[in-house]
Amino acid sequence: MPNFTEFPREAPRANRDAPMFTLQTRGLVSLNHAAFQALGEPMAVALLYDADEGIVGMRKVPKTHQNAYAVRKQARSQSYLVGAQAFTAYYKISTQRARRFPGRDYGGGVWGFSLREGVAVQNRRGGQPGPAVTDRWRHTTDGFEVPALMNITHVAMSHPGYMTRPAGDKPPSVRIGMLVACDPLGPSLSTSDLRGRFLGFLTSAPVMELIWALTASGGDVSWAPWGGRGRFNLEAVLAADNEDEAPVASALLLLPEKGMARYGRDSRSAEFVLDVEPRNAQGEPAAPVNLAAWHQRFTNALTLPTLLAHFLAHDLGLATADDPPAQAGIWLNTPRAITELVDVENLAAVKGSMPSNQFMGWALADPAGKTAAATAVDLLTQMCDHTLHLDGYETVLADLAAPSAPLQA
Repeated sequence: MPNFTEFPREAPRANRDAPMFTLQTRGLVSLNHAAFQALGEPMAVALLYDADEGIVGMRKVPKTHQNAYAVRKQARSQSYLVGAQAFTAYYKISTQRARRFPGRDYGGGVWGFSLREGVAVQNRRGGQPGPAVTDRWRHTTDGFEVPALMNITHVAMSHPGYMTRPAGDKPPSVRIGMLVACDPLGPSLSTSDLRGRFLGFLTSAPVMELIWALTASGGDVSWAPWGGRGRFNLEAVLAADNEDEAPVASALLLLPEKGMARYGRDSRSAEFVLDVEPRNAQGEPAAPVNLAAWHQRFTNALTLPTLLAHFLAHDLGLATADDPPAQAGIWLNTPRAITELVDVENLAAVKGSMPSNQFMGWALADPAGKTAAATAVDLLTQMCDHTLHLDGYETVLADLAAPSAPLQA
């Protein structure tokens, strides 16, 4: 006779309700609701580390505490996030693969986890990572989901033309950033080979079509290597020979290095940044364009990660992955108001509102997500609501969402 044991129906619930911590690939630490409650439902925590034992700890602190890290609730989820990128980079804690840890009570209000007890977290499809997904997107306004993209506003291009113009004379600009997970760069290609192949990527039709949709050339220009720092940091400019003038466009490619983690960067991904200052044929700031034109520009920008993934795999020999997912971001920055770049035509802003001088939108690759064109509509909705504060824009965007929507001049 088999020695049966009756299954207790509360067993799965008890395991789910135990405090758990997850160290994510982007250097974020997530807490389930039980861990959040065990810590006293904090608005902020201090991060602690025992290097000898490999134990990460947290304790509740006021938001005004000198070393406080904010705790943020994830949308539509009973879990919470702490941005620990600087912490994990400083202590060289591996974030190459997401790992889940049982929570431990270390006394004195400190809860945490031992790095020795981690279990690898499978990707959303329940298996090993596959090639990067770059044709379907999910729009997000949560910067915790795209911490590396948030930093594209701080990326400095090194051409002297940006530095010699008078202070306060920076014209409107458009910056596009993207990340695609891939293998670390190996030794097979020389630094000169890498520069040459990067220039080939930049001269491809999708990149150039997006640039010429944003700006006029203003003369005889071509891509050339500029600055950079060796094999893993490649920079190039689209410019004429006059180094006193800012380039038509600048581009930066950061490739992952084996065993190297850098603050603010996802060490598993290649990062590409394209910066353009829209100009007319006379070299002056270009006139603003309408929402239809920006929809086409956003759509084109969201197709570039596919080109980047192909370049990484076929030109550099770096296998791509869908974990972490590919990311894309667009930053519009103006000296005074975003209407220097965006023509709202006959749409009016809500009374009492003031348009911002910049817009930043993000998207994450998602096999169940939307097309580039549909995601561009989501980005424009965010811009109309939170940057331009427009009233009655929905009809315009509905027309853009239609498959046969024509591009207006």
